[in-house]
Amino acid sequence: MKYIGFALYVLIFILVGFFKPAQDFFNSSYELAPEITILVSIFYTYIVILCFGLSLFPNAVSNRAVMFESHLKMASSVMVSLGLVGTFLGLVDMISGIAAALSGGDADFAARMEGLLSAISTSLGAMSFAFMTSILGVGISAYSLVAGVFIISAYKEEDKKKAKGKQPAKDESIDQPSDIHKRIEELEKIVSENRLRNLEDEVSPIVFLNDIKSTFDEVSTQIKNSNYYQAEILNELKTLVAHSKDNEQLLSKMANDLSQLENVATRTQVSGLQAEISVINQGVSEVSRKLTAAEQKAERVVDNLKKVFG
Repeated sequence: MKYIGFALYVLIFILVGFFKPAQDFFNSSYELAPEITILVSIFYTYIVILCFGLSLFPNAVSNRAVMFESHLKMASSVMVSLGLVGTFLGLVDMISGIAAALSGGDADFAARMEGLLSAISTSLGAMSFAFMTSILGVGISAYSLVAGVFIISAYKEEDKKKAKGKQPAKDESIDQPSDIHKRIEELEKIVSENRLRNLEDEVSPIVFLNDIKSTFDEVSTQIKNSNYYQAEILNELKTLVAHSKDNEQLLSKMANDLSQLENVATRTQVSGLQAEISVINQGVSEVSRKLTAAEQKAERVVDNLKKVFG
């Protein structure tokens, strides 16, 4: 079983190094979130190095299974936490971009629509960041736990064999009651340790399965929250489009009203000009009448002078 765990741990490096889809996924994750990708890789590499180190040096620690299990849980929890942090950062960037676009004060409708489309494009990039980091952290964590089950089970089996091989040697000199009592206590201690190891073997798979289930429950909750936020954003966009249509209708109505006002103003100006022309014509007629009367008076004066000097 230990070699199955080794193969699973090494398989990740082989896939990333030689399998094109795995390379593309890792490169995409690194381009979107380099810090989170590097941290997840460091913790995964730490687990692999610890696994091989404990296998090469079995006497380095007294209980390899307990040590490896505790470090594996710690690293898996950190990787899941990093994925969730990336998810929340992506959601925050997405909501901030759309909120900034919706609250823009530009009066130009075309400019506002262009800003909204730009914000939607940026929000989609933020969503990619969120889901990519979540998949990376949770996926590597679950994979590490599954491979670790084989390693921990193998370590426990090896510890059992070592415990069975350490039976007390027969000592012919033991003939005192105190020595017999000490030997009985040692045997009871060995039996108790074996019982505890058996209980750990029974409980450990259940604990690992519960950890994996809780991890996937957290991811499912985050995905549901993300779907809720997306629905809210779509509703806001629909409302904005409806307001935009109302604004277009209002602008069209205002344009028609302005056109009618221009026509009315033009007719008013023409009527005013006609009235002024009529007044001018009346003035010209009056002047003409006065000139005619003056000519008639001049003719009468000339006739009178002719009569006087004639």
